[in-house]
Amino acid sequence: MEEGLGWLDTVDAALSQISEVMQIVREKTIAGGNGAYSETERYAIAKHLEQLNEQIMQIGNTSYDGRYIFGGDKTTEPPFIKDNNKIKYNGSENGLIKEMSFGVTMDIGIKGKDFENIFSIIDNIVNRLNNNESSADELKNLDSAFDNLLRIRAEVGAKQKRLEDMLQKK
Repeated sequence: MEEGLGWLDTVDAALSQISEVMQIVREKTIAGGNGAYSETERYAIAKHLEQLNEQIMQIGNTSYDGRYIFGGDKTTEPPFIKDNNKIKYNGSENGLIKEMSFGVTMDIGIKGKDFENIFSIIDNIVNRLNNNESSADELKNLDSAFDNLLRIRAEVGAKQKRLEDMLQKK
């Protein structure tokens, strides 16, 4: 149970970091939608967003006790890889089922596949900005991905609470 709680704490911290970066991405996306911005300014925003995308990938490859936390049950290899300049999920579709106490199992795995679309949304924003187009049209997709991230964090929080309760009753 303690290992599961440590794992989930690490997952929650990583998701929190991704959320913080996503907030910056959102601010930059809004700025890139400003019609008064020049092509050079939009290009600069696009370059910054590319770096933020890389940062999210690095956070997505966070490990706990030598195992990657977002790979589902595939924990020995980085779940996110760069292939042809695109960030892709390389983890498992399966969760990470652990026995917390006799007869009580819990899926403590979070699959990066569940939030992989963040990378393609940011790529779309970058492409729009590199073409001197407004990025505002992608705001709805970005907000949807952010809402999904919040949903995942809520699920992790519920699992953390359950494990904390189980540990107290131990």
